[in-house]
Amino acid sequence: MRTRRIAILVLGFALMLCGCDDGGGEIKSGEGESCTKTADCEDGLKCFDLICEAPEEDTVSAQLCTPGINQDCACEGGGTGAQTCLPDGLSWSFCAPCIPSDE
Repeated sequence: MRTRRIAILVLGFALMLCGCDDGGGEIKSGEGESCTKTADCEDGLKCFDLICEAPEEDTVSAQLCTPGINQDCACEGGGTGAQTCLPDGLSWSFCAPCIPSDE
């Protein structure tokens, strides 16, 4: 009986260590949830205006920016940073580095 309890405890501990996820460890946003880039969204969804949405079937996906180009951006709390158009052309990277201005 004692051996069986120990075996159950060891098995439970082993399962906790292994986990039961898909191995990616990354949680993706579902439809209607927030995002900063398409890679943040679940498969089949695109990041439009910081929200994961299903692309419309009958419309050709128009790029919002040219992949790889940089632009200035306003940082939260003031200052200016830069962001890059992501490879899908549908969203921008985070605005960085955001160093507060000396004003």
